[in-house]
Amino acid sequence: MVLVIVGAFTYFFYLQSQSNSVTGNIIDWRMRLTFNDARTGTNYTLPQLIGTSNGAWSNHTLDPFGPQGYSPLSTRDTSSVIWIQSTEPAVFNFGDFFNVWGQVFNETCVSDTAATVIGTYCSAASEPVIYDTKSTGVYDPSGDYNVSVVSDLPIALPNAGAPLSSDPHILFVSVKGSTVWNVNETIVYDADNNGVYDLGVDRMVYNGVGAQAPTAGTALIQDSRLKFYDWNGNNRWDGSVPPPVLSDGTNVRCLSRGISLSNGKDWLIILWSRLYSTISGGCIPTGS
Repeated sequence: MVLVIVGAFTYFFYLQSQSNSVTGNIIDWRMRLTFNDARTGTNYTLPQLIGTSNGAWSNHTLDPFGPQGYSPLSTRDTSSVIWIQSTEPAVFNFGDFFNVWGQVFNETCVSDTAATVIGTYCSAASEPVIYDTKSTGVYDPSGDYNVSVVSDLPIALPNAGAPLSSDPHILFVSVKGSTVWNVNETIVYDADNNGVYDLGVDRMVYNGVGAQAPTAGTALIQDSRLKFYDWNGNNRWDGSVPPPVLSDGTNVRCLSRGISLSNGKDWLIILWSRLYSTISGGCIPTGS
């Protein structure tokens, strides 16, 4: 459904002869770039005036190619249309545009700090959930149980003796009403902390062995021995973040700074999607 949106963009063709005689631009193209949050299907457009004196213009390396007062890569309004204008023959890419804008763009991270919903989006593994068997509060590889947490990237375990943290939102579905978790029982992150499973709100942390997915309204139980290692030190468990992907309505690919910009293209940067898993290599750099 998300990819269909891409085809909706209709662009105007600009005659090169007119461009040369009137503006002095050898290149005078338009394309569109939009962010998409796959969780809600919401699109977010680019800020206006990128690459202009009244907006975000962080990198001036390409200034000699642009028309007077503009970067060769700019936006003029909030339509998400990127103006590609150059007085010299040149090939511009996504890395160039994000440099001008002053935002991050690579295989694992992309940013739009003007949009608080997006901010800086980086793929990441889930933090490990560990069953602290003896309630010692520290990780004991010989006695504690490493829960097979759902994650888009490989999970890194802490060293022996590392302190474990508690998060009251980490709950489980008790099959027989016991307050002691076992491997056959599903673990859920109760985001709104209401003690029941809310479909589309709460996150699946671990799928119990042989267990069916909980239905909406299923009661959730706390076991104080279900703990986690807080890799980023923010005092809460963080689930995985899938790699961002880029779509032109025909193909889905990993983000790459070297992809060239061209006339009439309509691109989506898709966040919070598992589309990366359909791409060879999965957009996860070696060693992640």
